This record gives sequence, structure tokens and C-alpha cells, in this order.
Amino acid sequence: MKTKEKPTKKSKQAKKKEPQSWWKCSECGYVLRAAAAPEACPSCKQKCAFMDVTCYTPECGGPDYPDPQLLKPRR
Repeated sequence: MKTKEKPTKKSKQAKKKEPQSWWKCSECGYVLRAAAAPEACPSCKQKCAFMDVTCYTPECGGPDYPDPQLLKPRR
């Protein structure tokens, strides 16, 4: 008779997803969610600077959402 292995703490931790942030392209304004900013923008295909626009306050929904104040276009 075979026995099932009990999951260990390490295997449970390995299954957790890496936290992802919201990133906004400085050139075209494209917003994406990733663990780190990409080297080139998936939209405009340029090597751009990316700004972390993740929401870090409960008022805008927390880290699962981008911060609407940071998504506004610059004037």
C-alpha cells in the first residue's frame, strides 16, 4: 500500500507566486503587471524607464491594483 506524502512547509512556500507590481512606461503610458520592470516596453518596443504605479494604500484597493493618482497623464 502506497502512502501519500504530506506537503512540507517548503513545498507550500515554493507554490506561492512572486509578488507582482504595476509598471507604467514613461514613453507611451502602457501599464503592465510583472515582478520586475521589463527592459523594453511590450507596447512601444522601446527601452524605456518604468515607474512603479502599484497602490500601497487601502483607499485605492491595495497592491492588487494600480494607483489611479499615478496613472493620470502628466500635464
